[in-house]
Amino acid sequence: MPIGISKYLCFSLAKPAFTNPKRGVSVTIGLLVNPQLKGIFHFLKDPKLKYREVHTTCERCGISDCEARVASPSIIEHRANEQEVISTLEKL
Repeated sequence: MPIGISKYLCFSLAKPAFTNPKRGVSVTIGLLVNPQLKGIFHFLKDPKLKYREVHTTCERCGISDCEARVASPSIIEHRANEQEVISTLEKL
């Protein structure tokens, strides 16, 4: 596993928002996969277990080929645009 990458066992719940059912709300609880957790959840030791790379939210996710993406990476795009503006201004 690359340095700085951690594995988590995640449980997520999602539902329509109370104030606007066309929008969704969700919460994810992630448990760090370490030897102690593997001692509790023995299935984590199974080599057949499939892993998926995920990020925090679609808007903050830099995974370009994500099959589960439901929104554009707007926060990443906004930060890239800001950096481009700063670079352009510094050249003036």
